[in-house]
Amino acid sequence: MRNKTIDVLKGVGIIFVIMGHSNSAPIGNSIIAYIYTFHMPLFFWITGYLAYGRKQKEFLEYLVHKIRKIYIPYTIFFCLSLIYGHIIVRYIFGQYIIPFNLKDTLIVFFYSSEWLNHIPTFNLALWYLPVLFFTSIVFYFVIRLKDIRLIILFTIVIAIITVPVQSLLPPGPVLGIDVIPASLTFMCAGYLFKHFEAEIKISPFFLLPMFAFTLWYAYNYSGHIADLPNYLFFISALLSIFIYYRLAQDLSRSSLLAFWGESSLIIYGLHSLVNHAYPYTKIPDYYTNWEGLAVFLLNLLFTLMVCSLIYLVLKQLRSFNCKTLSNLPKIRFIT
Repeated sequence: MRNKTIDVLKGVGIIFVIMGHSNSAPIGNSIIAYIYTFHMPLFFWITGYLAYGRKQKEFLEYLVHKIRKIYIPYTIFFCLSLIYGHIIVRYIFGQYIIPFNLKDTLIVFFYSSEWLNHIPTFNLALWYLPVLFFTSIVFYFVIRLKDIRLIILFTIVIAIITVPVQSLLPPGPVLGIDVIPASLTFMCAGYLFKHFEAEIKISPFFLLPMFAFTLWYAYNYSGHIADLPNYLFFISALLSIFIYYRLAQDLSRSSLLAFWGESSLIIYGLHSLVNHAYPYTKIPDYYTNWEGLAVFLLNLLFTLMVCSLIYLVLKQLRSFNCKTLSNLPKIRFIT
């Protein structure tokens, strides 16, 4: 049974992700700076939230499950990004692309992070999937502590070490390990929120000052999950997450947002490629008189529509294959 509120929250989150990775020239950097204070923490938080109350698997089973759910999609998206860069951008868009090099490609695949910019993937956003995978592996052992007080203590400690760890590591290290302390903090925060959710009573009247604080923070401190300016980042991000969680509760009947949430993995893996292809579609040429927010929203809608169509096609193909396999005669082994 899918959690409609979380699907809607993921739908809202994936819209912010696309906005954060779109050309910000038409609207300036202020909105983008605000989005970067919470859009990726939101998805780590959701992972922790959904983990609460689930039956715990044995580690090997859990590891295989995460490889299937995270690293296999990462591999598929990585290969699609290579095809896009070396074939579509080179031969269809007519842009110069550095020649394919197997050694460099394998290094980028395993290193991820900033290395994704070293070859023509045009999909730096894929850094998130390896970080999610390794954060989830550490998180598996955290929630096995059982005692909620120990999990709270661990969350506080890991949050405290995040800023010094990021300051000591070079920018964009292998596998985005500089992000893992922060991503683990938000994952634990989601888990703890679910544990105490029934006891959390905050009046809707406090949402406006919370929102004002997050805007103040975004305006005064430019940062993101891989480069925390200070510890206030955690407070600002968690307040934003709570605000949009409450909004998702109110919009839980929105089929469109829930659909985007359900398809968020496909949208996440492909949106950078669709965004990059958008100027080559010539669609912007038909709206040369448009400017500002209208231009930005047109790009956003194009990306959402294309990714949504791809998801629907894949969903139909999967449904067709399942029906075809179910109609095949059953094979019985003679023993």
